[in-house]
Amino acid sequence: MTMAAQPDWQSWCAGINGTTTVTGVFGWPVGHSLSPPMHNAAFAVLGLNWAYVPFPVQPEELRAA
Repeated sequence: MTMAAQPDWQSWCAGINGTTTVTGVFGWPVGHSLSPPMHNAAFAVLGLNWAYVPFPVQPEELRAA
């Protein structure tokens, strides 16, 4: 994965702690996905300590992920 293809992990991980339920989407590419902001907005409205993050995994690496 190139540096340009990596998501901004600091912004995705802000607020995640030891009790956060982490969910997400695996795929390549995932940088264009609207799922993380959509789900994270819903989690916030519902008062859930959950985070939905993108996991950029190339197809040949998916089984190992």
